[in-house]
Amino acid sequence: MDQLGVDKSSNIFNRRQLEASLKIAMNTREGKQGIGTSQELDPFTKAVNYLEKHEILNHMETIAAKVCFNKPADPIEFMLKEILALRNN
Repeated sequence: MDQLGVDKSSNIFNRRQLEASLKIAMNTREGKQGIGTSQELDPFTKAVNYLEKHEILNHMETIAAKVCFNKPADPIEFMLKEILALRNN
């Protein structure tokens, strides 16, 4: 657990939830129903791999936890500062 009590081993946005959300989004955008073929999932797999490679979900989960903990008056500004701090480290 980090200083905010966020357990990094159990992500709020786990891979299975992310995969399901991306499948729905891709099929909706392409006007398709149901689960597509493996060829249709190629961009999906690339997206999941990209998010994992750059630890995007972990960063967003941590930032969301900090917003909830700190309850800033301007949460968007707070999140921007957190993202800039990540970039500068």
